[in-house]
Amino acid sequence: MKRQLLTPGKGGFKRLWMATVVGTGIILAGYVAVVVGAQDLQELRVKGVNVDRQSNSPVVIVEAVKGGKTFPIWIGYTEAQAIAMEMEHVPTERPMTHDLLRNILAGLRAKVARVTITDLRDGIFYASIALHPQGGGPEISIDSRPSDAIALALRVRAPIFATQKVLEEARAYGSAEPGFSASLREQFGIGVQELTPDLARVFGIPRAEGVLVSEIVPRSPADTAGVHLGDIILEVNLKKILNLKELLGLQGEILKAGKLQLTLFRVKDGKQSLTLSLTPKPAK
Repeated sequence: MKRQLLTPGKGGFKRLWMATVVGTGIILAGYVAVVVGAQDLQELRVKGVNVDRQSNSPVVIVEAVKGGKTFPIWIGYTEAQAIAMEMEHVPTERPMTHDLLRNILAGLRAKVARVTITDLRDGIFYASIALHPQGGGPEISIDSRPSDAIALALRVRAPIFATQKVLEEARAYGSAEPGFSASLREQFGIGVQELTPDLARVFGIPRAEGVLVSEIVPRSPADTAGVHLGDIILEVNLKKILNLKELLGLQGEILKAGKLQLTLFRVKDGKQSLTLSLTPKPAK
């Protein structure tokens, strides 16, 4: 691999670090340039963190902005926690790994232009981070695991993309949204899933009781009422809910009543519970 050394110049380095992100460290070694045509990219949004029931491994759910195609990317527990905490704006006493990466880039006045999911081979996703160095110069592509790239992109508010090839090949993995209730989403704009012990650990929740809010549709009744991604539903219409099966069993009653009163546990605010009332959006 061709290598490039740091050379001091006026106002900083002439070339930014040529680094490869590996695990939780940075190797000052070389870089992998991934050349992808702009017309081949589709923007993604991060929907949340889930657990694959078959492998019991965390996944991050991403969705194509155009077309709404969703697919899972398998990640580690540490990265799942980093993504979930950033999406929920959970503060930490000291910088975590991806906070450190953000701070290093800010100190060097380098900008993350975008993150791209570049390939999917043998069930493994690959990604790159595009950097704009201080003072201009050619764009730098850094090889990265998608989990690290996404966690960093969320922290620096950088856009996330995937190649058309990745989107087409990811169809084989489905939407990976177990426990999703179409009726609740359509009427109230809320997606739910089972709160497993592993998910409880990722979100820092003391007990695996209740149902996890895994999606909030923008400008929906749930969004307007103040329901947050990562909230835990403890009660529905004054009835205690221990798991997803109990909630789904109440769907008919909820839709008939035309209201959804939720008692929630919210970790990040330090609140034991809060109660919100939702009314379904009017039929078109």
